[in-house]
Amino acid sequence: MAMKDAYLVMVIGLLSAVFLTACNGNGECEPESDAELCGERGCGSMLRIDDCGEARQLDCGQCPDEQDCTDNQCHCQGETPEKLCADHDIECGQSTVVDACGDERQIDCGGCQNPEVCIDNLCGCESPSQAQICFEEGFECGPATVADPCDNEREIHCGFCPDGETCTDNECACDPETDSELCSAEGLECGSASATDRCGDSRSLDCGDCSGLDECSANQCECVGESEADLCDDLDGACDTHTVVDGCGDDREIDCGPCPTGDTTFGAVRDGDSGSLIADADVRIYTWPPPEGQAFDWQWPAGHRADDPDFSTTTDSSSGDINYEFATDEPICIDDQIASLQPHQWYRIVVEHPDYNPGIFYRLHEGYDPGDCPEICPTAGGGGCHRQDFEIWPDDAVYAQYPNLLVDKRELEQNEWQCTLMPPDSPHDRLIGIRVRVGAANVGQGDFHLEGVDVDGGQVLQHVYYSDGSTESRVVESGTFEFYEDHRHTHFMDWFGLRFVDPREDCRDVDSRPSDCEITDGLKISFCLHDLDLFDGDVSALYDGVSSRFPDPPVCETTEQGVTLGWKDTYNRHLPGQVLIVGSPADAAAIDEAWIEAEVDPEQVLAEQERHGNIARHLVDVPSSPADLCDDAATTLDCSMPPSEYTSTQQQRQCRDYLNH
Repeated sequence: MAMKDAYLVMVIGLLSAVFLTACNGNGECEPESDAELCGERGCGSMLRIDDCGEARQLDCGQCPDEQDCTDNQCHCQGETPEKLCADHDIECGQSTVVDACGDERQIDCGGCQNPEVCIDNLCGCESPSQAQICFEEGFECGPATVADPCDNEREIHCGFCPDGETCTDNECACDPETDSELCSAEGLECGSASATDRCGDSRSLDCGDCSGLDECSANQCECVGESEADLCDDLDGACDTHTVVDGCGDDREIDCGPCPTGDTTFGAVRDGDSGSLIADADVRIYTWPPPEGQAFDWQWPAGHRADDPDFSTTTDSSSGDINYEFATDEPICIDDQIASLQPHQWYRIVVEHPDYNPGIFYRLHEGYDPGDCPEICPTAGGGGCHRQDFEIWPDDAVYAQYPNLLVDKRELEQNEWQCTLMPPDSPHDRLIGIRVRVGAANVGQGDFHLEGVDVDGGQVLQHVYYSDGSTESRVVESGTFEFYEDHRHTHFMDWFGLRFVDPREDCRDVDSRPSDCEITDGLKISFCLHDLDLFDGDVSALYDGVSSRFPDPPVCETTEQGVTLGWKDTYNRHLPGQVLIVGSPADAAAIDEAWIEAEVDPEQVLAEQERHGNIARHLVDVPSSPADLCDDAATTLDCSMPPSEYTSTQQQRQCRDYLNH
């Protein structure tokens, strides 16, 4: 008891000291407030002695929610993990946070519900990869559209199948080869066969056909060359044996059978504009002159025998360079009619087609020659060939309508032998000559029209007409107009050439014959060009030459002369210049026969459609006793006296020819 009292005395003493410190300035004690007595962390009911020594029963209130009151003191317990997770918006996973007590805490906020996953402490849906979706869906290949676990529509591709498999409904399945692929893999080129494909199935195959000349043997294509008949057909009617390269590239010796016998005339009818062959053209051939037209003054009337030719054919569609043929025995190049054209005979040929302007041609059949036969279609021994080509123009083409000059062979038949008595001072006292009538017709499609710029050496123009009505004027090289004293007319120089020619076969070709073919030197004759007679009524009617454009008079008095198409210019044998002088009677006696050869435009200076008709010949017999001509007054020309003593027109016109010789 004594100790307890002593303790109280001590406590009271201390308190008195304390109380003394709480006195105000008036010496009065000022106690603390309840809050001060409770303190910052005080809580609940408690007994406290204030600074004035008074014992006070205090109510210090409750602690904050997160604190507990223990021994009248608030102690911080920290939030629950769940609250910390919620307060910090952490939905899942582990995280480090500072709690309400200020303590750093490691908390675990748990996991997410499937299919969500924890991403950065938040629950969300993570779409699986394309491979995962393909796996989960059981897709092996190909594209697909799916809804993923996050309900997103996704375009995915699950890859490709191995070689030999195809993707069907996102599953890989074996894809068998096509017949063609399997045939190729098995090395089979053609025909039917059986094979196992890559899927293990046995298949019946059709490996197709071979192409071209190949044939199928043991499923392989082997080239088999054409038959001999086909190869011969490819040679456009070849005959005899030939070495050819067949379609397989092999050299082959083929026998195309015996060659045709006899002679053949063939050729081409071509488009004058393009040069291409014309099929279905009518070719009508007339022997010229016909029996009814032997007289030199007979003209071919328009429409004469239009449907009654001596020979006729229609051109075919040959792909070579021949589209018609006439054969005396068997055709050699194309299957055409059998007809006999005579060598060295003149023919009048009409070529017509509905889409073309017609063509009328006068041609000399120059004879059959084996050397003229095509190599691919020869004739048998003794046979020969002759070629004639023709050109006609489309209706709508614009082209030059050239004249075509033709020597009328009938005129040459009008001839007479003559013996001329020469003056005493001449080298020969007598000369033998043959007087000849000559004429040239225009059988072209346009007028033959010359114009001299002036006379005696001046320039000469040839006017060429075109199908559209236009005209071209060209200079005639070395051509002139001159006033011819004997005729008292203006003449175009070198219009005709006259020759006396040895009638040998090798003398027919003017350009290549030997020099000894001409018995007399060539004589150049100049004429006044004009329309004397209508020659061919069809030519005239077809190409508007019905009216004579160059009548005489007046053209022979001028330097504008010519021959209208379808007309003829002729000079009789009694005119000056119309004579071929053979020589003395002895010279003439050495000759049995000869050709009188006449050539229009011998210098070849004029523009023409063609020159086929520029030369004509007539065979004459030389009198067996030329000297007898001088004993007959009818065949004798006396030129022995001076010209001033001439008493006849014959002497005045003809003696000069012999005196000049």
